[in-house]
Amino acid sequence: MLFCHVTSLVATDKHQELLERKGGQGFPHIVFLDSSGNVLAVHEDERDAEAFAKTGEKAKGFLALRARAEKGDKAAQVEYALAQVELGQIKVAEGKERLKGRRLTKEQQAKLDGLASTAEVRKILENVTQVQETQFAAARKFVEMKKAGKPAPLDDDNFQTYWILMMNLAEKEKNTALFEECLAGLKVRFGEDPEAADFFRSKAAILKKLKEEGGR
Repeated sequence: MLFCHVTSLVATDKHQELLERKGGQGFPHIVFLDSSGNVLAVHEDERDAEAFAKTGEKAKGFLALRARAEKGDKAAQVEYALAQVELGQIKVAEGKERLKGRRLTKEQQAKLDGLASTAEVRKILENVTQVQETQFAAARKFVEMKKAGKPAPLDDDNFQTYWILMMNLAEKEKNTALFEECLAGLKVRFGEDPEAADFFRSKAAILKKLKEEGGR
């Protein structure tokens, strides 16, 4: 059955928290659900038949992984726990508890750490508004996360916000080193995107000015 929910922000309308519960942060947020309402796959591609079919295959893959895990496949149990955290079916803390004592590969540990950072960033962003000081406050927390060796968020939206808020703080405080690091971080993921070319040119100009002014 096809289900479409439109978040209206009208208090009397039903299910106004549904977008957030299913991991959405913006519109449209399209997911495949099972009969219990659990997210099986998030659609992040074009909205056409071919792309939806590919996401459907991802959902089937998750169900197959779940079946192997339930049958006692230890390797599948690790991947299943990671996938559940990524899809928002369980919290990071529960995922870590289930994986305690398991030997994770370097890639699996990196993914778990990245998922933990993503959750932490999302929590911090709950307090961010259009008031600039709330953005700077979040950026300072991100700087502390980075200093503690925590990785950047995994998903594009939070990854972008994480670096841009720190970049804005760096520009305000004339922190050239931080600004340059933020610019490099964004280029890793978005540097080849033609639509981001103007953004990177403008930020490169700001970096040049900061260096000329002798920013720290």
